[in-house]
Amino acid sequence: MNTTVLLTITEVSKILHRSRSSLFRDVNSGVLPVVRLGTSLRFNAEVIQGIAQHGYAADSSQEWR
Repeated sequence: MNTTVLLTITEVSKILHRSRSSLFRDVNSGVLPVVRLGTSLRFNAEVIQGIAQHGYAADSSQEWR
């Protein structure tokens, strides 16, 4: 069985050292992938760890998938 760990925006904010508002902006612009659960946003932990290790490219054209 394949289990995906999902993080909240608060957890992602702490990991990436970015404000929640900048993360919301990146989600809305399509730069940062998100899983929507009703009105809640969740983030794939593997993707976020990859961003944390390799740098966050929110101001470039690179998208994280």
